[in-house]
Amino acid sequence: MQLGLAKKYHLPLFLHSRAAHADFVQILRDEGFGNDGGRDVGGKGGVVHSFTGSIEEAQELVSGLGVLRFPAIYVDN
Repeated sequence: MQLGLAKKYHLPLFLHSRAAHADFVQILRDEGFGNDGGRDVGGKGGVVHSFTGSIEEAQELVSGLGVLRFPAIYVDN
C-alpha cells in the first residue's frame, strides 16, 4: 500500500529493513522502484531506517534503488 501511494502522489518512501535484504529489494523492484528511486513510476527515492545489511547491500540500495538516506545504520561486515 505504501509503495502504491508513493507512486500515485509522488512521495518519498520511508522504509524499515532489518535482516530481509533480498525480499526487500525484490518487492521494491516488483513495484517499479528498481531504478532511480522509482522516478519512472512516480516515486521520489526515500529513506531506509534500521538497516542491518552489509556495505554491499547498502551500496545496492543507494546506486540501484535511489535510496537517499540511512538515518540509523547498523552495517555488518
